[in-house]
Amino acid sequence: MKHAFTLAEVLITLAIIGIVASLTIPALIQNYKQREYSTKLQKFYSTMHQAIQLSTVQNGAVEYWNKKETLDYTTAEDDEEAEEMKIANGKEALNFINKYILPYMKYLKIEEESPVEIVTSENSLEIFKLPKIYLNDGSVFFVSNGAAIDFIYDVNGDKSPNKEGIDRYRFLFIPQSDARTTFFGNDKQYFGTFGNHNVNTEDYREYIHGCCSINGRYCAELIRLDNWEYKKDYPYKL
Repeated sequence: MKHAFTLAEVLITLAIIGIVASLTIPALIQNYKQREYSTKLQKFYSTMHQAIQLSTVQNGAVEYWNKKETLDYTTAEDDEEAEEMKIANGKEALNFINKYILPYMKYLKIEEESPVEIVTSENSLEIFKLPKIYLNDGSVFFVSNGAAIDFIYDVNGDKSPNKEGIDRYRFLFIPQSDARTTFFGNDKQYFGTFGNHNVNTEDYREYIHGCCSINGRYCAELIRLDNWEYKKDYPYKL
């Protein structure tokens, strides 16, 4: 006599499989994204350092690279002037990297005025139109001229959610030696993650974790402190 599963048994089995899948698949996707993003962040960090080192051979020491002063758009008399100043800062950053950075790294194309939502120091969101550079691995980065050259790196390019701390991460290039210690903790480093070593705290990692939870621009620094890994207490789901 042949035995077969009853319809009830099949439905119960399928239900169990569905429940297990619903519990495990999101975790698997999360772990995959974390590994992918971690790899890309390390690659971008390394690529930038290599480009800077190569550039010094032809352009001399970083301290002498010609970075112009930023235009403080918060002093503009109206929104139109503020927008013009934001765009001008982006163009100046593009001029800078076109001379000192991009000739020493591989990229696909540049969009000169691409809208990007940026978290400011006041933890508010503002729209900027910045140069957008597409890289060979599908990631992109935006640049703007501030106190440093700001790099907003997006690990998955044009795909959503386009949020700092989730798929966008902040890096800085600082030619001026007096500002490096504050952001990087030493005066020898030119490029790195957006941090703040000029704080009185015994646990810098805890301080940066709190900053990342509030303002996504600090999150690349948290990941760097954790050896380019997303720890279990990372504030955001990818």
